[in-house]
Amino acid sequence: MIGSGDKSVQEQMKSHIRLLDDSDFKVREKAYKAIAENFAAAEPLLRKAMESSEIGAETKARIESLMKQKELVLRAIKFVRDNKLLDDAGYLKELMKVAQGEDRARVERRLKEVEAKPATAPATSPSSSVKNPIPATKASE
Repeated sequence: MIGSGDKSVQEQMKSHIRLLDDSDFKVREKAYKAIAENFAAAEPLLRKAMESSEIGAETKARIESLMKQKELVLRAIKFVRDNKLLDDAGYLKELMKVAQGEDRARVERRLKEVEAKPATAPATSPSSSVKNPIPATKASE
């Protein structure tokens, strides 16, 4: 991943942020996806843009969407760690069904590591005791 201090990346992110308000839907979508893929570099610029009175409603809505996605991802990561799901072969197998690309390769490697460990399974696996995988947010209530 490119560092958030890389000036050329910063300029690209500024350009993508401006394109979030383009009149062409495909251009807006492409910019949105580019920002999402390099969110770490874009986040400070997105926060700064939100403080500006010059951004349009479309840009503001898309930036808010990106920020909410980041929050959900962080909550999901915390949930996975808190419930030790990265040590649960059943959970990893389910995750393999939806993971793609580099993420799928990481999940597959982790699954092989977990399956290679000697069996010292608890009475119930972490995934069987999970009650609420991702807590509800105010927006989804």
